[in-house]
Amino acid sequence: VAKWAKNSLVFKNNTLEEIAEQLSRWYDVEVAITDDSLKLERYSAEYDNYTLEEVMQSLKLTGGFRYSINNKKIIITP
Repeated sequence: VAKWAKNSLVFKNNTLEEIAEQLSRWYDVEVAITDDSLKLERYSAEYDNYTLEEVMQSLKLTGGFRYSINNKKIIITP
């Protein structure tokens, strides 16, 4: 069974830009990354039934960036 079919988000060495696109589809939000170098940062993680806030908090701790969520828009800054 595919991971997405079990409500799992899986990132394997994906760039933050790729992750942003996936989060956008998964949670129906708009994601803006204000710094080009942040877009190229790579992450590997797996999230089972996590909220958007939990995923963002986890990525933030790993990546050392900041983010804000306002309505359906996430802004990621250095």
